Amino acid sequence: LDTQNVIKRFRANLVIAGAEPFEEDNWSHLIIGNTRFTVAGQCGRCQMIGIDQDTGTRTKEPLITLSACRSGK
Repeated sequence: LDTQNVIKRFRANLVIAGAEPFEEDNWSHLIIGNTRFTVAGQCGRCQMIGIDQDTGTRTKEPLITLSACRSGK
C-alpha cells in the first residue's frame, strides 16, 4: 500500500511525529499544550483499514500483516 492509501485507511484522529512505531503502547498519558490526557488503553482495530477508501474494494491487508507483527508471529 502506498503512503496516501494507508493514511486514508487508518483515518487517524491524532498523528504524533517523532515517536518510534508502537511506542504509544507504553504511554500512560500525553500532554498537548497545557492539557494532560490519560491513556485509557488501546483501541480495537476496526475493519475499515481493509477497505480501499477510493474504490470500496475490501482486502485482508493490512489486518493480516498487523496481526502477525503485533502478535510476534
